[in-house]
Amino acid sequence: VVWTPSGAQEFIMTIFGGKKDAALNSLNDVQSATLLSPSNSLHINHQGTDKIGQAPSTTQHSLTQLAIDGRIGSSRGTSSGRDNIFITFSCSTHSIDSGITIPSNAALSIACTTSLCCEIKCTTGIFFAVSSPKRVSLSGIRITGEGGEHSQNNKQAEVLIAGSSLTESVTLTSLHFSSHTGTRGLHLRSVTAILSSSTFENCEISNNDGGGALYIEGSSTLTMTSTSFRSNSASSSGGAIAVRSSSTLISHDLTCENNTASFGGCLDAAGAKHIVIASSTIRNNNARTDGGGVRVVFSPLNISASSTVTDNRAGNEGGGVHLLGDARTTFT
Repeated sequence: VVWTPSGAQEFIMTIFGGKKDAALNSLNDVQSATLLSPSNSLHINHQGTDKIGQAPSTTQHSLTQLAIDGRIGSSRGTSSGRDNIFITFSCSTHSIDSGITIPSNAALSIACTTSLCCEIKCTTGIFFAVSSPKRVSLSGIRITGEGGEHSQNNKQAEVLIAGSSLTESVTLTSLHFSSHTGTRGLHLRSVTAILSSSTFENCEISNNDGGGALYIEGSSTLTMTSTSFRSNSASSSGGAIAVRSSSTLISHDLTCENNTASFGGCLDAAGAKHIVIASSTIRNNNARTDGGGVRVVFSPLNISASSTVTDNRAGNEGGGVHLLGDARTTFT
């Protein structure tokens, strides 16, 4: 590790070489990191095929987590709320064998230099978990499951973002979640978030849980545009999406097809504050019991005339939409 001054208030950390695995592959983790002292920022740049983990072993480095912990981890403290983490991947494939934990009250940005040419393979069922962040931004990353499960409060997710009163924004753009068996793609709790131009495919949640691809809870508000959900499943409810506990989902240009669950093949909302479906397509979804396309329970629902709900099937009631409870439903 070499620290080289590159400016009056900037330092660069570069990592040379790397441990070799049994196949004699060089496993460099962080290629370089930049510390910007005025903004208390850490920039981590990845190049090549990496293995990323929290604990050193014979097969991977753990410099990503070590760099994060050393810069703004518990030993440094984050009470000022000025700490920032910027992680940039080049076009390559990366394997994560233990989750990256982001400290609270930090701002996190993870991006790919070219949209969707960077793949993160989650071998144990989690990419990262962040609790009480100041800001979160994810852009242009393919997140692929390779088996295994991660559980936090009995909710499995590759990406878990849990907000607090300190959280200012969560922006998720051009993400692709796929092939997550036993673990949903994204879990949002107590945040106001924007999700756009993203896809969720072949995600599956088990353990009698809901939201095969996306789970929203804790009075969250998600505004979602140009996002598609295909071939996801849940053992319980919401084959693609589950909305709970006074949360709001506002969706525009949603495509939801070929998803399955016991209740709400595409979407299941129970106790939600408000559900809006505009200019969207919900088709060819299946519920083993009720709500082939959508099931809402005590949740206000608005579906615009520009949306289509077609060719969905249910084993019992509501092939297209199943409405339960005393809540207002409007078609505009």
